[in-house]
Amino acid sequence: MKMHIVYAERYNKYAPIIDSKSKEVLDDGTPKKVRLCGWEDGKTAKVFAENVKAHLPKRSWRIWIESA
Repeated sequence: MKMHIVYAERYNKYAPIIDSKSKEVLDDGTPKKVRLCGWEDGKTAKVFAENVKAHLPKRSWRIWIESA
């Protein structure tokens, strides 16, 4: 059966995340593709993606579904 995977990616760069003790850069601040979840049922994936979009600031994240 097909898996429907929900992904997210920021539109813009953000401030880097740096460990305060070691000064190691944990995240450089460039937008990355992030897997949020996956379901066999496409309708559930669509409802989840719409719910995430509804709770994020407008034009800050791109949310989409890929079928694998």
